[in-house]
Amino acid sequence: MALEVFLRRNLYNPPEPFAFVPDDSSAAPGYAYEKSGADWILKILTSGTLTLNGARSVDLFAVGGGGSGGATSSVTGGGGGGYTTTVRAQSLAAGDYRVTVGAGGASGGSNAGGASSVRSGSTTLITAAGGAGGLSRNGGAGGSGGGGGAYGSGKQGGAGGDNGANGSKGGYTSGHSSDAGSGGAGQGTTTRAFGESGGDLYAGGGAGAGASGTARVNGGTGGGYAQGGQAGGDGTANTGGGGGGAWSNHAGGAGGSGIVILRNAR
Repeated sequence: MALEVFLRRNLYNPPEPFAFVPDDSSAAPGYAYEKSGADWILKILTSGTLTLNGARSVDLFAVGGGGSGGATSSVTGGGGGGYTTTVRAQSLAAGDYRVTVGAGGASGGSNAGGASSVRSGSTTLITAAGGAGGLSRNGGAGGSGGGGGAYGSGKQGGAGGDNGANGSKGGYTSGHSSDAGSGGAGQGTTTRAFGESGGDLYAGGGAGAGASGTARVNGGTGGGYAQGGQAGGDGTANTGGGGGGAWSNHAGGAGGSGIVILRNAR
């Protein structure tokens, strides 16, 4: 086992400043790495062991897995995007760190996404919870909320939230506002990488389902779509997007997996 880990670390070891060994060797290398001058950024796409070759100060950003779209006998809400967390100027010693990338909630039920985290031994350095699964009509809560399911013939579901916003309420026929699904609550703060205005956008909510025959409604960034009379679309991998809601006995979309990002402290 020690020889296998040694070989894998050397096989996937970039020039600097780390090595990464994914739990699942078929997912290798399991990261994306960019360097420009003194600046570098490491996006970890799957769970595994990160080894730092020397002490350094880093910024950390984590996105939990998105929740699945709902799956019941009615029109269902979209899943919430994964929550996001930023930690700045974290001092890390040389050595091994456990990185967990939260899985998206599985299709086929109201399933929450998994948490993403970085740990040193028993100490958690950063964690971001997964989004909640969509419910019967209501969208799931998360980094950005899932859209609510519609009520009434010809009515569309609500759009998934984006950038920390709530999902939209599903459409409804006159006098039936209380029967349409509410959008899930978003975290209320930006879901952009490192909380910066120019950062990549993550954790969009899934769209809520509409009545049979209605047009496609999109989720937020990385969130799954919903279309009347069909199964929900899946959230995009490594965005923490929520799954789209579903109509009647179809399955809601799976949530997208999360991501963990490190960079030199800035």
